[in-house]
Amino acid sequence: MNIHLQKSIKKYQEKIALLKKHLGKEVYFNSYTGLYLAKGKEFLFYIGQRDCALCEEYYQDECVYCPVFKKTRESCCKTTPWEEIWAHCQKENFFITEKFINLFEKELAFLEGLQ
Repeated sequence: MNIHLQKSIKKYQEKIALLKKHLGKEVYFNSYTGLYLAKGKEFLFYIGQRDCALCEEYYQDECVYCPVFKKTRESCCKTTPWEEIWAHCQKENFFITEKFINLFEKELAFLEGLQ
């Protein structure tokens, strides 16, 4: 079993729990500094390779040994649910909705399917 995949799965589980805790709240995203609550500016988490155990291990080799790459034959998580999360976060400010949480749940299910 891939330890880095397990770490990524755990991080997504934690992110989903945190998003559910803050459902309905406004957030803002910056690709360098992460996702924050708009009110109070509380840091929630990073989104992207900065917070991915798989990227930490495999990105320097263009992802070729990553379990995601082995499934998709694409680097940088192209063609995975992660792309939808990234696209959604390109809005400067938005609210945490069930739809947003669902994007994370889809990515979690995808990662769990790689086990």
